[in-house]
Amino acid sequence: MTVIGLAQPRSQLICDEVAANLGCEPAVIDAILKVETADMAFDPARRLIIRSEMHKIPICPYLNANDKIKAKKLGFLVRPRMTAYHIDALTAGDQSWAWLDRFSGHFGEEAAYWITSFGAPQIMGFN
Repeated sequence: MTVIGLAQPRSQLICDEVAANLGCEPAVIDAILKVETADMAFDPARRLIIRSEMHKIPICPYLNANDKIKAKKLGFLVRPRMTAYHIDALTAGDQSWAWLDRFSGHFGEEAAYWITSFGAPQIMGFN
């Protein structure tokens, strides 16, 4: 799976543009980004921070009923008694890209993007 995009460091110009589009003060956008990202969009290995949002699999429009059953059998779905620690162990940090590649191999890139959040603010792929 290849992720290609226009990711760039946060700048005041970007904050100003987003604020203008949303009709709010640039300081609001800047504050949200600082709180949500801790000023980080990349992990220590300089990879984009991603998180596979397992709880989105049941509502993913790119998966049919049989795919959802297959996802459960393959261990992709959140299971009862899974804690945030267990989910992070599967889908965060070094495991995140491997998990995403594995999911994409079974269900396609569109579905993989749809259930993935990108960057520290966790912007969902369906956005």
